[in-house]
Amino acid sequence: MKILAINGSHMGEKGFTQTLLNKMREGAVAAGADFDTAILAKRRIKPCLGCEVCHTEKSYLKCVFEDKDDVAEIFQNMKEADIIVYATPVYVFNMSGLMKNFIDRINSTADIHKMQVSKKGLFFHHINRDICSKPFVLLTTCGNIENETTKNVVSYFRTFSRFMDAPMVGTLVRQSSFILQSKSDRELAEKKSVFDAFFDAGKEIAIKGKVSKRTQKRANQNVVKMPPLVRLLMKFKPLRAKIIEEGLKRNAV
Repeated sequence: MKILAINGSHMGEKGFTQTLLNKMREGAVAAGADFDTAILAKRRIKPCLGCEVCHTEKSYLKCVFEDKDDVAEIFQNMKEADIIVYATPVYVFNMSGLMKNFIDRINSTADIHKMQVSKKGLFFHHINRDICSKPFVLLTTCGNIENETTKNVVSYFRTFSRFMDAPMVGTLVRQSSFILQSKSDRELAEKKSVFDAFFDAGKEIAIKGKVSKRTQKRANQNVVKMPPLVRLLMKFKPLRAKIIEEGLKRNAV
């Protein structure tokens, strides 16, 4: 099993996204898989110009930047992989600009003049299945505790999956990254549980080709603990802001 992770964090190897990828890598390697990471922050990634030269006879399916940056090399690595891990922190409620610039370059690999229908029945154009249709896991991270924060990223990749005929075999949504980074295992008992879950996620990808629902639940678990009554009251909008404000005053959030 060959797994390729694409890290779209502007922090590169220093970010929390890479910390979680490292845990996944440990699990995958322990299960006998190859696990490589393309760290976009360390590569030359030029944005798509929308020039459409790649869709002309003169430069058919060849980007004007093909020999000027590292995208073609990463695409080749994707072709050789069995599973892709798209990993991005949330930047202003969406994936990083670095990840989006990279994904935009997929435009040069498709013949937009050839129409087809996806397996989900969606009207679309030709795609390069060796790049676009690989099973993939989404890993997204953010510092916030609100579920709303990561919704755009998850929604985007679900749509990507449906149009690209790419099975989405795991959704790892890790909120509260600042808390996990700042607290020790002793201060935050859930920290070890979360990291163990990401280790298991890598192991499961290597063995089963997907992340189990149980492991996803552990990886995505809420590490900001609240009494059951407070959690119930949080569902009422008029009380929600008051409870959060009080928590901030007490440094509980």
